[in-house]
Formats: sequence, C-alpha cells, structure tokens
Amino acid sequence: MIAGAGGALDGANIPGSVRVAIAEPQSFVPVADVRALTLQRLKGCAAAIPARTAEGGVLILCDDITRPTPTSEIIPVLSDFLQEIGVAKDRQLVLFATGTHKAMNDKEAKKKIGEAYGWIKWLSHSRDTELLRVGFTDGGIPVDVNPLVKEYAYVIGVGAVFPHRYCGWSGGGKIVLPGVSGARSVSATHWMPYHDASITLGSRDNLAMREIASAARISGLSFLIQVVCTGDGRVKDIVTGLPDAAHRQAIEIASQCMTVSVPESDIVVAEAWPEDADLWQAGKALYAAENIVREGGEIILAAALPEGLGPHRLYAELMNSDPSEILSHRSGGESASVAAAAAFITARVREKAKITIVTNSPHSIDITNTTGVRTYETLQEAMDGAVSCKAGTVAVLRQAPLMLPVRK
Repeated sequence: MIAGAGGALDGANIPGSVRVAIAEPQSFVPVADVRALTLQRLKGCAAAIPARTAEGGVLILCDDITRPTPTSEIIPVLSDFLQEIGVAKDRQLVLFATGTHKAMNDKEAKKKIGEAYGWIKWLSHSRDTELLRVGFTDGGIPVDVNPLVKEYAYVIGVGAVFPHRYCGWSGGGKIVLPGVSGARSVSATHWMPYHDASITLGSRDNLAMREIASAARISGLSFLIQVVCTGDGRVKDIVTGLPDAAHRQAIEIASQCMTVSVPESDIVVAEAWPEDADLWQAGKALYAAENIVREGGEIILAAALPEGLGPHRLYAELMNSDPSEILSHRSGGESASVAAAAAFITARVREKAKITIVTNSPHSIDITNTTGVRTYETLQEAMDGAVSCKAGTVAVLRQAPLMLPVRK
C-alpha cells in the first residue's frame, strides 16, 4: 500500500512482491518564531546597508506565489527594520520576481506580503515589461531587467533555496535572473545544461550559477534574505548578508536536509506538490525522479494542476516530442526558446524512462491532448498499468521538487 496524501497522490494498493521505498525531505524542528529570527539576522547584518539607502530607497525583490517561502512573516519585519534605519515606508517597494511565471494578482500579493500589504507598495514583474539593458554577464549574456532595479539605492532579494535542474540550486541571483529579467536573458541560462553536462540538480559552482550571479551583480542586487523551508513554509533557517556568501551558506544548510538516499527503482512516483499549480511548475518533480529511476523504467508525475498547462503552452506541446524537433524552436521567439529549453531537459528524462501523469485537474483533457502523455485520474490506475510490466521496485518521492535524491 502506498499511503495517500490527498490530491493527486491519493494512495494505491500494489502487490506484496513489489518493494516500495518512500522518501521525503529530512524532518527537522522548525523555527518557532520566524519574525524574531528574521529580525535577529537583519540586525546582525545592519552594517552592510549603507547610509545612502535612506534617501535612495529600497527595492525588495520577492519570490512569487508559486514558492512556499513564508514571506508574509518576513516582509513586515524587513519593512519595519528598514524604517528604523531611516528608510521611510514610502521609499520601499516590493517587486514580485515572477520570472517565467504569470504576473501576481492582488489576492496573491496580499498573501505573500502579509500585514505589510496595508502600508507597502508592490508591483509584479511581467514578461511584457519594458526592459533596461544594464550590461552583459561574464560570459556575454545580455542582462535585460526590469528598470526598477536601477531606480533604488539598494536592492534586497527575498526567496527560498531548493535544488534546481537548470543551475543546481535556486535562490541567490535567480531573484534577478530569471526573476525580473527578460526572455532573452532567461533563455540563455535555461539552455546552459544543453551545453554543459555538469549542470545538474544539486550541483554547485557551475556555469549557469556563475552567470546568474554575474547578472545579479550587474543589476545591483545588494543583499539577500535566503530561507530554507519545507513545502508548507516551515523554516529550518534564515540566512542574510551579501549575495554570494549568503547563497553559499543557505545551499549548505539546504543540502543537509534535502539530500535523501533512495534506491534505484523501476517505477518512481514523483509528487509535484507544492509546485503543482500548473504543468510548467510541476515538471520540476521529473528532474528529481530522473536521478533514481532505472533505465527503461517509468516516472508517474502526481500533480493537482488546477491551472492546467500554465504560462508556456509550447512546453506542453513539445513535452512528448523528439529532441530534434525541440531544438528547432531554439531560434524562435525568445519566450518560445525558454519553453523549448525546458522541453529539451524533459526529453532527456524521457530518453531514460516513460512518463505518465496522475491528476484530478479540471484541465486534464487539455493536458492529455496537448502533451500526448498518458494521463490517469488516480494513482491506483497508473500503478496498475505500471506494475503489470513486472516492476520489482517502486520509489515514492514526496515533495519531489524540494528534494535532492541520490542513489543508495
């Protein structure tokens, strides 16, 4: 029996002869008072915020509604702290770093900002925003960003750190690129794993990470608040400080609780929660499953997908395509190139294992017709089909997008 967790991962009975391993991020005692810890960390780094900030104002780059970072607890503390050191609240602005995601709406902003919604101004970055070119990365990538990053004296990034297929780890400069960048810049970094096989889930100090950090420096990212947390926002630790050092420290903490040993398995059930609002987000669970599925095996992606395919329909259209067809879209429009880059990484997963989807989404018919991927309503149906192929081992990855599975 695979115990269910509600939603798409609703449980399944399998033959007793099949060995089952269930894995999830390592448990920890969460921080009891996130606000108190945030203030403590900020006070410890107060010297890093120069006096000129008071007059020139502070831009707060905040991750969006797709991320579990408990920013509703952090932003109010940060705003009050900035006021205490001389930055008036009318000189503070939250810019949601949506990157390749849809723009934030008012309801989502209120949820992310918390009580500070009553006094702090906010805007959402959009892919349609008129951009400002601020330079080029060390590797020559044009850095086109939301012009607001140059209208404030100090730029603070707030976000969580998790394993990430396109650059090793999220957090750090990703709050700028892709967070508040244009499609051309985003596309360039998303295609880097195609050129450099060392860029893998959980890798460190790779080319993509260095280029993203370079873009963040050019754009003026001054300070980071990095959070290590669970899918429901329970906090392991908060790291603050100058961007490169804070990011490295947060990765070290995150790797300790997110790295999990899992046996190589014929079938891997990858729960996409908490990043399963749409297929564009849920695809991250596939990359965790790729680490441990056996060649010729099957990955069952379990995702709610209430918003269906998400903002990049082309990704879904290419999800079951040959790599050669996917590569033909690389030179298309910049948004198309971003979608094609993700589809290419997914194609590498498909070369190793079959992919099926379990979802109770109201958009399931559109998902099936667009992707060409077999879709089931229940995990039991998917498991019945997969186990009938004589599978001997099954691994279940809970919160797969937040895990770094390594083979035992």
